[in-house]
Amino acid sequence: MTLNGKWQLAVVDEKDFGGIFDNYETIDGEVPGNFELDLFRAGIIPDPYYDVNILEVQKYERSHLIYTKKFDWNGADAVLEFKGIDCIAEIFLNGEKIGENENMFIENILKCTPKCGENTLVVHILPAVVEGEKYTHEPYERFLDKHLEHLNIRKAPHMYGWDIMPRIVSGGLWRDVEITEAKKQRIVSARLITLSLGENSAKVAVEAELENIDGDSSIIVSGICGDSKFSGILEMSGDIASSEFTVESPMLWNPANYGEPNLYEVSVCAVLNGETVDSLSFKTGIRTVELVRTSIIDDEGKGDFHFKINGKKVFVLGTNWVPVDAFHSRDKARLPEILPMLNDIGCNALRCWGGNVYEDDIFYEYCDAHGIMIWQDFSMACGYYPQSESFYNKMHSETLSVVRRLRNHPSIILWAGDNECDDEIKRQKIDPNSNVITRKAIPTAISKVDSYKGVDTRPYLPSSPYCDEEAYATKKPMSEEHLWGPRDYFKGRFYKTSVCCFASETGYHGCPAPDSLKKFIAPENLWPWREKGEDYANKAWLAHATCADPVHDHCFAYRIPLMTNQVKTLFGSEPEDLNTYALQSQISQAEAKKFFIERFRVTKWRRTGIIWWNLIDGWPQISDAIVDWYGTKKLAYSYIKRSQNPVCCIFDEPVDGKISLYAVNDLQSDKKLNVKVTDLTTHEILFEASVNALSNESTLIKTIDCPADKHFLYIEWNGDNCGTNHFVTDCINLNFNDYVKAACEVGYLEALEGFSDLRLV
Repeated sequence: MTLNGKWQLAVVDEKDFGGIFDNYETIDGEVPGNFELDLFRAGIIPDPYYDVNILEVQKYERSHLIYTKKFDWNGADAVLEFKGIDCIAEIFLNGEKIGENENMFIENILKCTPKCGENTLVVHILPAVVEGEKYTHEPYERFLDKHLEHLNIRKAPHMYGWDIMPRIVSGGLWRDVEITEAKKQRIVSARLITLSLGENSAKVAVEAELENIDGDSSIIVSGICGDSKFSGILEMSGDIASSEFTVESPMLWNPANYGEPNLYEVSVCAVLNGETVDSLSFKTGIRTVELVRTSIIDDEGKGDFHFKINGKKVFVLGTNWVPVDAFHSRDKARLPEILPMLNDIGCNALRCWGGNVYEDDIFYEYCDAHGIMIWQDFSMACGYYPQSESFYNKMHSETLSVVRRLRNHPSIILWAGDNECDDEIKRQKIDPNSNVITRKAIPTAISKVDSYKGVDTRPYLPSSPYCDEEAYATKKPMSEEHLWGPRDYFKGRFYKTSVCCFASETGYHGCPAPDSLKKFIAPENLWPWREKGEDYANKAWLAHATCADPVHDHCFAYRIPLMTNQVKTLFGSEPEDLNTYALQSQISQAEAKKFFIERFRVTKWRRTGIIWWNLIDGWPQISDAIVDWYGTKKLAYSYIKRSQNPVCCIFDEPVDGKISLYAVNDLQSDKKLNVKVTDLTTHEILFEASVNALSNESTLIKTIDCPADKHFLYIEWNGDNCGTNHFVTDCINLNFNDYVKAACEVGYLEALEGFSDLRLV
C-alpha cells in the first residue's frame, strides 16, 4: 500500500536539535514533497519563487527534518520502499532503526516486520550542508570553485546554486513511499538485450535476476509487438536466468525522422507447480546503437562524432534537459505538460544534463514511445570529485542502481559520466584520464548490468565534452564540444570558426515575457532592471539570474548585463521600456538559436548533431530557456520549430557576396518541394523553382547574390512537405521597426506570448 500523503513533519535547526524523538512542534508534511513547500503551506515562509524570497528559504538549509507516519498492518513480513529520500537519513520503525540512506537518486528497499495493528514510521533527514562540511578536501577537489560541501554528498548538484537554478539545498521524501507484503520468491529485475540484426531477423537475449527462486521453478518469457512475437523458457544459473531468441521480421525501435519507435511488451513469469508466483512486465525496443567518433579534429579539419541506430546514421536535433522544478517532488506533475513540446518543436533527442536528477519513469517511457533519443549523464557536473575509496564506492553503487532501473529504455542511446568535469580537471593542468570515478567506477558498474557476454547495449563516454588521451596530449579541437564562448554576437568569430562535429551544449539568453516577469518580480523592482544610479542589476533581477547572494559582484551577476549587450549588438541601443527590452531580447535569442541549429543542419554530415540549451526553466528566472517556468513560450520556440522541421530550406552565411540555399531533409525518402524566396525589404522574388530534397541529406538548391545591407528574406515551400523560414542578411545594428514590420508581414510575431501590454505599429 502507499504511504504517500500526509505525514507529521518537524523542522529543527541544527543548533536546536537534541534528538530524533524529542517532542518537537510539527506541521503537516506532504509526501512526496520538499520541506520548504510544507513551510510555505503552513505560512511560515513566503512564496520561495517570488522576488527575493529565495533568501528566506536558504536560512533553513541547516535544518533536521523528522517525518512521522502512522499506519496499520497485518503483521506479515514486509518490504518498505522509498523511491527517493533527499538525502542522508535514518529510518525507524516502532522506535527501532531499520535502515539508513545516503543517496537522493536511488531507491531504498528495506525488509521489515511491522507489528499487527498500528505502526509508527520515522524518517530523520540530516542537513546535507552540515554533513558535507564534515569531510576534509584534497587540494585538487573543485565544484564551481565553491560549495565544496556538495562533493561527497549524492544530491543534485544544481541545488547548491547554479547559473540556471537557485541555491535551495532542499530535503524531504521527494518520491513515493510504499509498503508491500514480502514474497517468498521474487523476480528482482529483467531485461531484453539486442545482440544483432540480420536482414529480416533479430537475435535478442532475455535475462532475469532472481531471489529465492526454488530449483523447481520455471521462468517463462514472452514478447509481442503487433504481429511480431517470441517466447520461451529461460535457463537457470544460480540467481540468473537467461536465454537467446531469434525474432523473425522484428519491429525495430527507431528515433523520430528515421522510422517508427516500435515497442515490445515483454512478460517474465516465475511458475511453481503450475502456479505463477511472481511476474514482471516492461516495454522495450529491439534496436542497436553505435557511436562513431574520433577524438579530435585533425589539421585538415577532419573528424567524426555520430550515432548509428540500427546501422543507419542519424542526425541529432535536440535540447538539454535540465531541472523542471527546483523542488523535485513536483517534477512528475509538470512532465505531462512539458514533454509534448519536444515533438511539437521537432526534437528527436535530449541530453539529460549532469547537474540534474535522474528523471521519473514516465519521462523515459514518453521518450521510448515518441522516438526521442536520450543522452544520459550521471549526476556530476563542473567539478573535480573526490577520488577516495568511499566516493568510488558511492558512484559504483549508484551506477548499478540507476542503470538497472533505466536499461530497458531503448531511447537511452548513451551513458555519459558527467557534465564538463574533464574541462574542470584540465583547468588545473591535470590529465582528466586519471579520474578513477568516470574511467573506472562508473564503466565497471555499467559492464556488470548493461552488457551481455561482452556485448554492450549502448556506448559510454566518460565526460561531456570527453577529453581522452589523444585530445589531452595534442590540445587539438575535440569532435564533441560545448559551444558557449564569449556569448557576444551569435554570428561572431567564436561561433563561425568552431570546428566540432557535434555540439552537446550551446545557448543564448532571452528575457521572459513581461507578463511572466510581473509574476515573480515585485513592482518596485520590475523596471528598470538596474539598481538605481548603478550599472548592475537590482536585487530581484540578480536573485533570478540566479545569484545566491543578490549582490553586484556575485559570480553570476554578469548574466543580465550580458543579455543587455546582446540586445545592443542586434539593435544598436538599449530600450527604455520593459516591453521593447523583452521583445528585442527574445528576437536576439530566437535569431541566435536559429543560426546555431541551421549552421549545423546545412553542413550535414560534416556536422552531425546539435543539442541546444534549453527547453524550459526550472523556476522563474532570466535564462537561455525558450519556455519560462510558467509555460509561456518565448519567440525562439516558434523560430526553432521552423528550423527543426524535418524538411527545411536554409540559407548558409554569405561568402564573397553570395548566399547558398539548401534543402535539408532528415526523412527517409526524397521530397519534391516548390520553393520561393522573397525579399521582404524590396518585395522582389529572388528565386522560385521546384527542387528535390534528397533523403537524409543537405542538398544545395541555388547560389544567388546576397542583397546588400540588412534585408529580410522569406522562404516558403510546399509539395511533399510544407514550411517557411527566413534569413536576415546582416544582424548587427538592425532597424527594430523594419524587422518588426517584416516579421509581422509573415505572421512571425503572432507567436508572441506574455506581452499583454505590447502594441506593435
